[in-house]
Amino acid sequence: MNAPFIYIQGEDARDEFLAKGFTLLKSDEQNHLYVFTSSDLYSLTFDTDGKQKFALSNTLTFSM
Repeated sequence: MNAPFIYIQGEDARDEFLAKGFTLLKSDEQNHLYVFTSSDLYSLTFDTDGKQKFALSNTLTFSM
């Protein structure tokens, strides 16, 4: 899937993506939801223990 957006839930996952150099597009602090660009998707690895909550999407669902 070549989706331009990565939705992340939770501050720990947000911090991990920021540390890896991903670009944060938008945040919803109240709901702990963060949207990153997926231009660096090739370097992305997800934690398989189920702690990270994420979704790849072609759609930006809340306004900038």
